[in-house]
Amino acid sequence: MTTAGDRSVRPILGGIQVQYDGPDTPLEATLGLVVAPHGLFVTAGHAVGGPGTLVGQPAPVIGTVESNHLDEGVDIALVKIAVGVPSTPNMIWTGANSTQAVTFESATRPEKGDVLWLQGAVSGRVQCTVHIADADVTEPTTQQKVSRVALLILTKQTQNGDSGAPVVGEDNKCYGVYGGRVVVDGETYGWFSPFANLTWG
Repeated sequence: MTTAGDRSVRPILGGIQVQYDGPDTPLEATLGLVVAPHGLFVTAGHAVGGPGTLVGQPAPVIGTVESNHLDEGVDIALVKIAVGVPSTPNMIWTGANSTQAVTFESATRPEKGDVLWLQGAVSGRVQCTVHIADADVTEPTTQQKVSRVALLILTKQTQNGDSGAPVVGEDNKCYGVYGGRVVVDGETYGWFSPFANLTWG
């Protein structure tokens, strides 16, 4: 399936490219999901800055980081959508002109053997299976320790810029956002941070 992560600004749905202009180089990621009724979208914490930093698509600004939980061991950032920027909660792009409704799932975590898929802005749709449901890893970009992530067996390798991709399972439940690839015991896996790792108000 084709990606939906082109560089044109479109109404904000999950599965599209976002960009943070970091101190060294711009960091590209994938918008995970617009969360209702918070007026926020979620992405990977390692791909954006701290509170108050701007996030684009890559331009213009589409939001400001409200909180980044990477220092707490959760690779999730919450971004406040800028005033006047259109967005649709619980909907993700799955192709250049196709979308998929999903359910924001913050109460449960997937289990070992569950079949999932993620929608990266670079790689498009990637099928995966949960290998380990609860693991601690070191995020390769920042060397930050992250806790209680799920390790994934991927059907194809993901790319830089897929971080933050929505991870979806049975009944179109969106469980969290993708972190990227990591080597564990000599094997390369994908991994993601479940929304259940945060307390939602």
